[in-house]
Amino acid sequence: MKYDYLKTGTEIYYTGDMANAPSFGVIVKVHGNDFYPILYDIFLNEDEERLIRNITPINFEKSPGRRFMLRSEYDEERRTKIENLKTKFSSV
Repeated sequence: MKYDYLKTGTEIYYTGDMANAPSFGVIVKVHGNDFYPILYDIFLNEDEERLIRNITPINFEKSPGRRFMLRSEYDEERRTKIENLKTKFSSV
């Protein structure tokens, strides 16, 4: 999978949920080996800093319930949405 080999220091975006606000963060630890699955510990930089442990690569896969994405994916998705809005409203 695309997200199986992320490295410590990789910047991420947490999409949030009903109880937690979206925020940016960074992978601070990668767990796993040939016998155990890959897991990530992510430090979120929000109003109150916190560490989320044992996040699996599947949480990064594009889906309706996606919780994490790479910062580069977030930036590209945001840029695309802004361009689409500019195009849509430029004819108004």
